[in-house]
Amino acid sequence: MLAGPMTAPEPPHPADASLEDRLDRISPLLQIESHRWDADEWARSDQLLDQVEARVALARGRLIYERFLRSGPGGSPARGANGLPALPLFRRAAELFHRTGDAVREREALFWVGTLEQTLNRNYAEAAVTLERAGELAKTAGDRLVLSGVERHLGFLAFLEGVPVEARAHLEESVRLRREIPFPAGVAMGLVALAELSLEQKDRDAAIRLLDEAAEVARAAGADGALAAIGEVRQRASGTKHAVPPSPE
Repeated sequence: MLAGPMTAPEPPHPADASLEDRLDRISPLLQIESHRWDADEWARSDQLLDQVEARVALARGRLIYERFLRSGPGGSPARGANGLPALPLFRRAAELFHRTGDAVREREALFWVGTLEQTLNRNYAEAAVTLERAGELAKTAGDRLVLSGVERHLGFLAFLEGVPVEARAHLEESVRLRREIPFPAGVAMGLVALAELSLEQKDRDAAIRLLDEAAEVARAAGADGALAAIGEVRQRASGTKHAVPPSPE
């Protein structure tokens, strides 16, 4: 059933100074014997450490969530697996990115907060508010990658609210943005979501056409995760497998 999680946004945003460079800049300030005591320097060190902590929190949260998503057979969440430990990490990352003025990664962290509120907590009202905030930041910056993820998950939410026309509009906008980037693996996953929606609306022929296109895009991109998802939905389209729940357990 429609409303599966999004794969991690790729390609990554351009990196700033490496974490090693940031820590190297802080190290001399921690040697009391060799530097003057300066409140401005301490404040700058705090900011640098906030930047490092935020990057680590975002990366660790994504690792926990990706591990959860692929914990079971066939690349699906294992029964009893728990991805929620990633949520406070994403919240902390969003807070620190906001504090340090890193709007690029703030909107990415907010996207992940909204995604987990939807897929794991099933707190759809909170998910919508957070995703819309991430979307506003992404639109202001012209960030089509994050915006494509936001549109995808707003589509899932619209479906869960029983508004399939709105759901399709969001999902189609997500695919359009991903074609523009270009992000072919994401295009393939977007087509899979549209195929699932077609199945829910009892339009099997449309679903098969979308899956065929998704498979062609995924094979060209070497997107194994998308190919696995396509196989799962094909099984449901053929009636050999029951629909999955609206979000991972």
